[in-house]
Amino acid sequence: MLALDVIFGSPIMPDLLGIIAGHLFYFLTVLHPLAGGKNILQTPRWVRKIVARWRIGAPPPTSRTQEPAPAAAGVAFRGRQTLALQHQR
Repeated sequence: MLALDVIFGSPIMPDLLGIIAGHLFYFLTVLHPLAGGKNILQTPRWVRKIVARWRIGAPPPTSRTQEPAPAAAGVAFRGRQTLALQHQR
């Protein structure tokens, strides 16, 4: 998109500011908390209430544990490793 703006002669400053804002938001909301820092940009409570009321987006995480996968899971594609191991015997 930035390249198209350069080719067509459109101003690139809005695109550059959008790229910078997006990267800053991702850093502050995902990478910094994962590295042990505090989540500086928290979602406002009124936004969370609207989302919960209209059931928009992904459902909130539940405390239920997932059931273990059945033993036959992954049998459809076993890859070449089993074939290679059979030839070594």
